[in-house]
Amino acid sequence: MRSDLEVDTEALRACVRPLLELSATVRAAHAPPSPSVPGWSTAEAADALANTSRVRAGLLATDLDQAADRLTAVADDYDAADDQIAGLLRAVR
Repeated sequence: MRSDLEVDTEALRACVRPLLELSATVRAAHAPPSPSVPGWSTAEAADALANTSRVRAGLLATDLDQAADRLTAVADDYDAADDQIAGLLRAVR
């Protein structure tokens, strides 16, 4: 029997840690900003931009976390499928 699809589950799992580290870095880099100076014409725009940046960074970090979770789940599913097929083949022999 020839496999048409091979998945390196260890390589998938090796991607998880860097994704989680990047997610943590993105979250940490976007701590709340220092207060702006009231009355300056740019204060409101700067606050809005800072808030948008925090929201987007949070969404990016969440996406990175979810990607890491999906990679882990995919690797686990492929390993489970391989184990199941191996068991079936042993039973046939």
